[in-house]
Amino acid sequence: MENRPLEDQSAVRVLIVDDHLEQTNLMRHGIQFHAFPLIVEFVATIEAAQDYLAKEVPDIVVTELVLPDGVAVDLLAEDPESADYPVVILTDRGSEKEAVDALKSGFLDYVVKTRRKCQEIGNLLGESLKTWSKIQSVHKAEVNLQQTLRLAHSIMDSLPDPIGVLDDEGMLILTNHAWDQDLSENKLFGNDCQIKSNYLDFCRNSLNPMGRRLAELIESVVENQEATDPVAYRVNETSKAWYSFAVHPCQGSGRARAIVVHQDISDRKRLEGHQLGKENAIEMIRSLTRREKQVMDLVVDGKPNKMIARLLEISVKTVEMHRANLMKKLKIRSVADLVRLAVKAGTLIRPVLVEN
Repeated sequence: MENRPLEDQSAVRVLIVDDHLEQTNLMRHGIQFHAFPLIVEFVATIEAAQDYLAKEVPDIVVTELVLPDGVAVDLLAEDPESADYPVVILTDRGSEKEAVDALKSGFLDYVVKTRRKCQEIGNLLGESLKTWSKIQSVHKAEVNLQQTLRLAHSIMDSLPDPIGVLDDEGMLILTNHAWDQDLSENKLFGNDCQIKSNYLDFCRNSLNPMGRRLAELIESVVENQEATDPVAYRVNETSKAWYSFAVHPCQGSGRARAIVVHQDISDRKRLEGHQLGKENAIEMIRSLTRREKQVMDLVVDGKPNKMIARLLEISVKTVEMHRANLMKKLKIRSVADLVRLAVKAGTLIRPVLVEN
């Protein structure tokens, strides 16, 4: 196979490190019939691979576990998580312990070599690159989260909702100006729960019965690192003041483990009182087709159209059509109204299990 020119950035650059001539010949043959363009370099030693890597940055490296002059681990970056490319082991050896040790060391995958695997090397490359892309996306999200946390001191005070950041013991380590206000004895924030105070104790001792519930959610988020759905509460039984609280995980190497956000929803509660009653809302939702109900649930769950299309295995245009139809049937104009209707009907905002 003739290699594409190095200037062709659309081609996938592959380094294969293997000293078995018969198997590498099978790979050369199999690569010719793969769909996407490949620029493949074959070498038979660790030294030759290292010389290549000193000059070029491949998209992926596939290597035998043991080579004449070294072992595959010699090709890993010092920090595999921040490497520019993945390294996959394709080996004659079938040791389960070696496979576990390899994955722990930072290899993307450990594949036992067969004649068919060599002939279909392109499939292995494709699947490995997809996996690597997902890992890189997660890594990028984690980096962005850290950057966001570093900016927290400068942006939190500009937000209107009371926000508190907690460590793993429930101590407040950061609050914003909206948090630091005169405290109604039944509110779950205020100037009586300041930085360096134990917010879990404050919630448990609050006269508001939702305080204990909030403390439980904080402990759950700190332990499981999963966000909670918003929970509404009233300052007291006669008050028209309503708030909602939600707890979000705060991952990273710092002390922050959970973020508590309170939101004044008094206006929303008043508006809800003038909307359709629960029975009417249920009947309206029942008018939807099964597919429209699936789309509605995913929209309410905050999923964008592209993700909904992927989950339901339909096109984005079809999702848009179903969204328009269900909005028309329900006589609403915004996603906010759709969420309110779902809440009114008793439909929980949760991940949707899509039926095949």
